[in-house]
Amino acid sequence: MLCGGAALLGAHTAEVNDLNVFPVPDGDTGTNMSKTIEGGLDLIADADGLGVGEISALFAKGVLMGARGNSGVILSQIFAGINEELSKYEQVRAAELALAYRAGVKRSYDAVQNPTEGTILTVFRESTEYAAENITDASTVEDFYRLHIECARRSLERTKEILPVLAEADVVDSGGAGYLYIAMGMYEALTGELVPHYTAHPHKESRLDIDAFTRDSVLEFGYCTEFMLRLTTAKCDPDAFDPKILISELEQLGGESIVAYKDIDLVKVHVHTFTPGDVFTAAQKYGEFLTVKVENMSVGHTVEKPEKPRAPKKKYSVLAVASGEGISALLCDMGADAIIAGGQTANPSTEEFISAFDSCSSEHIIVFPNNKNVFLAAKQAADMYEAAKVHIVPTKSIMQCYGALSVITPGITDI
Repeated sequence: MLCGGAALLGAHTAEVNDLNVFPVPDGDTGTNMSKTIEGGLDLIADADGLGVGEISALFAKGVLMGARGNSGVILSQIFAGINEELSKYEQVRAAELALAYRAGVKRSYDAVQNPTEGTILTVFRESTEYAAENITDASTVEDFYRLHIECARRSLERTKEILPVLAEADVVDSGGAGYLYIAMGMYEALTGELVPHYTAHPHKESRLDIDAFTRDSVLEFGYCTEFMLRLTTAKCDPDAFDPKILISELEQLGGESIVAYKDIDLVKVHVHTFTPGDVFTAAQKYGEFLTVKVENMSVGHTVEKPEKPRAPKKKYSVLAVASGEGISALLCDMGADAIIAGGQTANPSTEEFISAFDSCSSEHIIVFPNNKNVFLAAKQAADMYEAAKVHIVPTKSIMQCYGALSVITPGITDI
């Protein structure tokens, strides 16, 4: 069903892009939503045989990390909310779906500081409430989605009556249209009208060069170690667990390039280490592994550069989103420590922000998104990041960023 939703959205990406006049008329809503949903599909591409709850958890994690643009972040929060309920089940009926979709409504509205009606939020909320209120004990899953889509069509048409900017352009909301295609694709896959197939593609595999590490080699770079941990009540309090505890333990074990973030009762960890066994032992005190990846960094598909010794933490680092070598160089000259590539129609994902945060060795990270459509992904990454305090300055343009950088005082101690 999720593959079907992605397939139908993908077939209409250009159409959804053309509808994009709100909140920023940059013509990339369809692209952002497609990239976001692909992040979820990459995690479930080989997940045959898992129950509904396990599929939901993997997919929600993937879209959370792949989210880009306002529409993509909202879509990721919709599925994160749905997962809060679905993750409890191996199988679901219409009644459980209704509860899950209502959780999706709550989480998506909570994720936006000032929710705007007449957008994807309205389409998803109204169609969810309509379907939930009109199913009975005898209703099937097909009934739920049929009702959901019926209302979503009506709600989408009303968006131009709610938002003046849509009425002026005589178009419906692009995010709402993208969501409708996802829902329709899921329903068509459910009923057999659409038989989609998806193959994970963003990370092209190159041939593994096992001769890069021989019997006479000495481990120089260590292992790139990643895992997803399910916190368990038998080992800890999942709700109260703070990833900083695990980060501290991994640092004591000599780990470098550590990224650890928590989503409900899932913890995703990336660390460079010479002793992955010790890392796993430390993590398993708090739960059990869902996925594990260990690669010798001398042998992997992409050889990573050795880590430079980390300098003592600075008080703060400044990150700015920009595109083009000239603008990037200008902002760096003005005081930006690093540039996150992106901007209009090229919105960086949540995962790209987290990677940029990890490259900083500072107590505080100041971020200039420089585009209204980048703000939500930056905020979502900031909420997930634990290794430093991230401050998002809601700049909407390069000029605002330039002005802000011009008044930053070197050596400042009061953040």
